[in-house]
Amino acid sequence: MKTVDIIHNWNAELVRRLREEEIIEKVDWIEDKPLNIFCHIYSGKEYWYFACGEPDIYEEYIVPKDLSLHEACAVVKFEEYNETLRSLPSKCEAEYHMCLDECSGDHDCIVQCREEYNECMSKIDLATRRLDIEGKKLERYGLQILERLAGEDAGSPDVDEIIRVEKL
Repeated sequence: MKTVDIIHNWNAELVRRLREEEIIEKVDWIEDKPLNIFCHIYSGKEYWYFACGEPDIYEEYIVPKDLSLHEACAVVKFEEYNETLRSLPSKCEAEYHMCLDECSGDHDCIVQCREEYNECMSKIDLATRRLDIEGKKLERYGLQILERLAGEDAGSPDVDEIIRVEKL
């Protein structure tokens, strides 16, 4: 058994700097359009680097190459689907109420808002299925997420979060 710490930073710049300095090279990407999950994958000497989200504002995962690219992708996708599941209900609710506020009582507009809300909420089922698939991949690879620690709690104040993974 081996424990691997994956660094997870929000609104991070390290991947961009390493890319600009040509220290890392792009090797692949993850794309799930229906759930709005996009990650560029880069390879460095000792780490896999994942830049997930919008082009100018993204999260990054830094994964030691103790994990293969397939294993690293499974962990990152699991985390991204997990986050999507946590955030979708409140996101759908907020968008629905914003839409209703703009309707001013117009029946057709209210119906359209409800349809958009239902479509947004249907993504929860999709994210749940995808999370289950990635969870099974983690099991198949012999990986288990042990804990998520705030960087400060793990003795790394310059890191937002550490995802501790056990490789059996």
